[in-house]
Amino acid sequence: MSDDKDAILSRRAKLLATAFAGLAIPVAAVACSDPKPCLSIAMVPTSAPAEPTGTAAPTTTDAASAAPTAATPGPTQEGGIAVSADEAQKLGLPRLGFKASMKRGGWSITGPNKVRYAQASGPPGGPLIFRADPYDDGKLDQIALETLFKKALADFSGLDPIEKGPAETVTLGGRKLDAQAFRTGKSLATTNWCAVKAPAGEGARQGILFLFAVGTGEGKKPTCKASLDHDPIAEIVSTLKFEE
Repeated sequence: MSDDKDAILSRRAKLLATAFAGLAIPVAAVACSDPKPCLSIAMVPTSAPAEPTGTAAPTTTDAASAAPTAATPGPTQEGGIAVSADEAQKLGLPRLGFKASMKRGGWSITGPNKVRYAQASGPPGGPLIFRADPYDDGKLDQIALETLFKKALADFSGLDPIEKGPAETVTLGGRKLDAQAFRTGKSLATTNWCAVKAPAGEGARQGILFLFAVGTGEGKKPTCKASLDHDPIAEIVSTLKFEE
């Protein structure tokens, strides 16, 4: 009878071993002695996880790789502005072109477009502005220049109070041109402007209104010299050339 039990237990062990073998689990079957037969099963991985082949691409993007690159081209040529007379005319601007170097001051430049020749501002920290707007006005007196100045800055806020300086004459692009200085704003927003009127030709009703602006003090009188002598603007003034 004992032999029959041993035979039965042996067959059961073989059957279980076969079943576990299908699960790729090594099995060590040990027949326990009577009265309580049992199985001792050792489960050991048959092999280590396979190493991935190649280098997987990262699933997350860090801040450095997500940052925009400086290679993106700007709306104007780097380091300056250049608008030909033909290009200005095609945009509906007065037929007067100009070019100037703008490598100093960290300018951010836009234009030309159908609204103006150019607009540029310096980095944060204080007013630093250059604008070249078209004008169409037959009057050459200073009242007209003041009117053009206020019209050009109609989209600005915080200009009050506005104080105007005396009539001036400045040299720009080899031409002696009518100019006038203005002071606008208060506190850290106080700005000294120099507005310069450049006709498209002798006696022309149309032309370019140049605006040069830098930060100033509330108690200082507005002068064109204060704007035009500022280093980044002085570069524009000294390199500007007209093209008719």
